[in-house]
Amino acid sequence: MSDPLQRVVSRTLWLVVAPPFAAFVWQLVRGLRGAGGAYDPWPRRLGVGSILSASAALLGHEFALARAPRGAGGLLEPAVGGARLGALDVGFGLAFDRLSVCACTLACVVALAAAANLGTRRASPEVDPRPWKSWAWLELSLSGGLLSFLAGGLATAWLGWTLVGASAAWLAGWSDTKAGALRATRVALAIFAMLAGDSLVSGTNPGSWDAATGRGLDAYVASLALAAFLAAAASMSASAPQPRTAPALAAFDAGATTGLLGPFLLLREASLVPRLPHGAAVVTVTGAALVVLAARRARAAPPGLPRWVAGVGGAPAGLVLVALGVDGPQGGALVFVSAGIVAALLLGIAGAATPGAAPAPASARSPRPSVERALLGHAPEAGATLLMAFERWVVDSLAGSVGVVVHALAWALVQFDAQVAGAPANALAGRTVRLGRRLEPFVGGSLARVVWVLVGTAVLATLLSALWPVR
Repeated sequence: MSDPLQRVVSRTLWLVVAPPFAAFVWQLVRGLRGAGGAYDPWPRRLGVGSILSASAALLGHEFALARAPRGAGGLLEPAVGGARLGALDVGFGLAFDRLSVCACTLACVVALAAAANLGTRRASPEVDPRPWKSWAWLELSLSGGLLSFLAGGLATAWLGWTLVGASAAWLAGWSDTKAGALRATRVALAIFAMLAGDSLVSGTNPGSWDAATGRGLDAYVASLALAAFLAAAASMSASAPQPRTAPALAAFDAGATTGLLGPFLLLREASLVPRLPHGAAVVTVTGAALVVLAARRARAAPPGLPRWVAGVGGAPAGLVLVALGVDGPQGGALVFVSAGIVAALLLGIAGAATPGAAPAPASARSPRPSVERALLGHAPEAGATLLMAFERWVVDSLAGSVGVVVHALAWALVQFDAQVAGAPANALAGRTVRLGRRLEPFVGGSLARVVWVLVGTAVLATLLSALWPVR
């Protein structure tokens, strides 16, 4: 995540992220202690106040960036301690440039719309017995999104993605714990792929390539890094919200944080695309595949608002990829902003359609089987369930059988080495020894000494012929 442009040092960028995260901690501690009920006004007050504080801090830094000297690429808050592991920058630093301005403004605007939707909804024990839960999720997702959009180093990006991933898994697991576990697995794969790609790019000698154009970066390393970033974007942002999720929270998750995190990473690392011979085509095809996957998931959702939410959930990542491959970073940034506007419109539709009502129940239709759910959800669960269902004697018998099989394989390998592989070599070595003993009386001593004398004589003759002056 390097930037060749000059940046102005700022010591206040943390004020953009701190208010929603502090409010989340307060909401979580107070809610877990049992304080506050359906009619408690403090979760709403603190939630709206934290979002307004973050928006005000963001607006102030936007004015500071606008007044920065000409040629400055953005604001930079140095990493805490300047930690480095070789060529990798693992300090918790923040960076604020034009792309971050678009992403953070988008997140704050949609968060304000979601807060307005939650604040105007009538709270009652039957509809929402724990209103602090929705506000805590909104603050966690907003703080993680802002931290990811302001990430100036590997550690900051990892922390931001972790917070957003935790909020996405939490939201998916409200009504279905299996869906939450599946989402958490996808998030873990996305974070691993993001760290792998960033390590490949950052591990390159910074003085050997230009981050703006990608020149000087090895094509093989660039291919691996781009593949890792594409996998991270697809795993993090190409998921549709659950049908039972509140529409306001689902729209914020899809159009402001989780749904835009992968596209933002690809726009940040757009210099890798022209570095590859067919990089633009690969990015375009991947984006088209994600759009088709989002459309297929939307068709499987119930008709009406849930189907639109499902379509918006995976569409931004695919559309930004297509725009990035066809029109470059400028087209991708335009689609990036448009996805947030669509999410804001979806918030308005959700608020008008369900004023003060509980989230719509899921359709009775059973979900279609998918390879993703089979590999990441059903397979680990089925294995763990089968293992837990075994009685002790079954486990002991399986362990004993495995031990017997291992011993049998080891004995077979030893016999194969002794009878098949080692027998011809041993026979040849025995014949050589017997032949040498028969020749010792004729040569007047050990045959090995004679061989070493011949070798030494040949070496000496070679040295003399090499050193002898030639006239």
